[in-house]
Amino acid sequence: MSILLSIINICLTIYSVSVLSSSTIIDSEIGNINVLIPCPIDRTQWTLPSILQWYRSKNNYAKPIASQFDNYPVHIDDIYRNKYSLLSNGSLIIENVQLNDNDTFECRLILIDRGLLDIKYNYFITLRVNEQPRFINLSNSLQIASYYSTVNFICHIYGVPIPIVTWYKILEKNKQTIKDADLELLFVNSQQLTLHNVDDRMAGKYRCIGKNRLGTIQYDFQLFIRGSIYWRRFPESQSVKINDSLIVKCEGESSEKLQYQWKGSGNVICLDILRSMKRSPESLQAYLSFMHETKGSNKHLDRALENVEKNLLKKDLPSDMLQRHARTLATQLALCLQAGLLVRRLPQTVSDAFCSSRLGPNRGSIFGDLPMDIDIDTLLKRLPF
Repeated sequence: MSILLSIINICLTIYSVSVLSSSTIIDSEIGNINVLIPCPIDRTQWTLPSILQWYRSKNNYAKPIASQFDNYPVHIDDIYRNKYSLLSNGSLIIENVQLNDNDTFECRLILIDRGLLDIKYNYFITLRVNEQPRFINLSNSLQIASYYSTVNFICHIYGVPIPIVTWYKILEKNKQTIKDADLELLFVNSQQLTLHNVDDRMAGKYRCIGKNRLGTIQYDFQLFIRGSIYWRRFPESQSVKINDSLIVKCEGESSEKLQYQWKGSGNVICLDILRSMKRSPESLQAYLSFMHETKGSNKHLDRALENVEKNLLKKDLPSDMLQRHARTLATQLALCLQAGLLVRRLPQTVSDAFCSSRLGPNRGSIFGDLPMDIDIDTLLKRLPF
């Protein structure tokens, strides 16, 4: 019998005839005990000898996986002998369905007339093995980006049916369990999240969720802006009695290793600056050396830095006078340092706007009071929205 089928298969490669074909899709899941793939061909309407054969797309439809000549015993290819079987009506049975059964099958009827082979019918049936979502490609879960750069998070998910991939930003950082109310919807049906012109507002955690009718998977990403600090836990105000113990906690995250220092009120911080300069004069020199590298970048910054040096380097300035104006000196030091960093890192339009609005003669005394010479339109174009 196997010799006869082999001869017929060779003949089929020689003869080419017109074919009537059809196709359908059958859904199944991994582990199903028996999946029936029907072959809608009625062999009883033909009096000629016939062969019913099944093929797979995986084999390029070149070698039959199951064959039956008239009412003779069924022949199953050795590879599939313990997995496939044929019913009397020609339907193919697949046992214990797995992912490698995912394929298009062809049911073919061949008539034998006076030694000639005639492919009378062939039907194509696709077995689609459904699968829970699974990750096939993920970018690094932690990304550290510079200001105003572009960040891409990749979350490629495969499944059958095709999973819907949704992106969220996690709003609540302090809780161990994240609820739906803590998720801000960003994009739907996209396997990549792209963030342009990132800044501190975009830092935090993001989540991609892939879902189809068989299951749901999720993956979290973290975005840090280089050098910035994000507080996970803030000190809370507490009332205690005299001689009671007090524990105040704070916790932060950053792309760099954090060192925690506890300070008192604004006055204490300003006085600490004066004490540090007196105890370690080299710290002031390091500050001034850093700032001198920005000389000539902006006239307002140059003038402000001259005033700072004039006040701090006066040897005859009484210490009580310095303490009295500690807040003013601390403010000048901070503003000059901010301006110096902007001059080094950002476009001149941005640094000039800061220097003019914070250090210039026409600076305002309230928030949003900007000098008229600032190029507002250029600044607005830098916004990420």
